[in-house]
Amino acid sequence: MWILFAISSNFSWAVENVATKIMVGNRVKNPYVFSVLLFVLSVLPLLFIPAKYIYFPAISDWKIIILSSALYVFAGLPYLKAMGIEEVTRINIWWNLIPVFNFVLGIIFLNDLIGPMDFMAIFFLMSGAMLTSLKFEKINFKFSKAFLLMVFSCFLYSVYAIMIRFLSKDLPAPTIFFWVTVCNAFLALIFLLHRSIRLEFLTTIKNSNFYLFLSFLLLVVMMDLGNLFNTLALSLRPGVLVYAFEGLQVLFVFLLSMPIIKFFPSLLQESLDRRNLLVKLFSFIFIMIGLLLLI
Repeated sequence: MWILFAISSNFSWAVENVATKIMVGNRVKNPYVFSVLLFVLSVLPLLFIPAKYIYFPAISDWKIIILSSALYVFAGLPYLKAMGIEEVTRINIWWNLIPVFNFVLGIIFLNDLIGPMDFMAIFFLMSGAMLTSLKFEKINFKFSKAFLLMVFSCFLYSVYAIMIRFLSKDLPAPTIFFWVTVCNAFLALIFLLHRSIRLEFLTTIKNSNFYLFLSFLLLVVMMDLGNLFNTLALSLRPGVLVYAFEGLQVLFVFLLSMPIIKFFPSLLQESLDRRNLLVKLFSFIFIMIGLLLLI
């Protein structure tokens, strides 16, 4: 079941990634304004959480919830900045640092150990993810220019994952998801204390239209679904295994991007030449091998 949750979260995030790239590149360029809109609207899907999961956790759990929420909100800022300067499929290569960080942090703080077969599966999954995120340009492969931004973002998300896994020992996943999402919205509002961000936020709201609202609604639904599935997966297995499926997110992003690039090239730009498509095919084979080893 955890594999289904991990795959579902990556598909949801892939839709969010593509939509975010279009939004950041064409509509809302300021990452702080974008974060406020995204996290505040993300509370809307919480109306569908069953009432039995909505209760106040213990004070000790509250401290971890607030800290993990802060990590999640601020981890998104360097990611959004990277989205504004680099291709979406190129950026996704660095998500593969999350299972590496999780492997080390999980052993240190949670004593999360994995077996030989799991380790082999992680090798194939991450190798496939690395391949699918490489771009063959001219003669040489090259990596994203947004490297340092994504390293910082991945480290923060890794610490967040460790905290969510720790919370799952005391709380059910929907409860964790509910309160972290609520805290995300309140913490994002802190950005509005800065005058320039507040003015740009108000300008964005003033100039918004129904299309912008629907776009953000799609974003928050997919982000919330991804986060919920991810929380469910982390409650069942170590973060190093859950985040080893990031390669699927890269493939999903690539497949979702193709029709947009073909029919709406002004919205999204990616490389679709034969050599890059061949790399994607090899990466898919590696990821499928890793998936079969886990089943």
